[in-house]
Amino acid sequence: MNDRIQEIKDRLDKATEGEWNLEGKEIWRRGDGYGGEYPEGHVWITDFTGSNKNNAVLIANAPMDIAYLLSEYDRMREALEWTKRKFEKEWTYEMGIGEVVDDIIRRFENAAEANRGL
Repeated sequence: MNDRIQEIKDRLDKATEGEWNLEGKEIWRRGDGYGGEYPEGHVWITDFTGSNKNNAVLIANAPMDIAYLLSEYDRMREALEWTKRKFEKEWTYEMGIGEVVDDIIRRFENAAEANRGL
């Protein structure tokens, strides 16, 4: 895992857990009372001023969106690692297949390297 992904995961882990909701001009994590998943009640996240509600919607959905994207990233990395292991063990000696698999792996790794600075 690259450092940027780990930094994002760390920030997400430190954020207020649960689904964030936009209510008026404030973003909250709604509690559900005693004995529920979030017994401590409502947690205020932030508010916004101005007329751009789209920014608030983006912020309110950021934790769930980031968690989803990170899970997809992990799934793709696991698939690439599986492909590398299979290539090294089984496909090296099959005519044509080794070159195709090697090209696929190189393309994934080059794309990941190109996106590290983003």
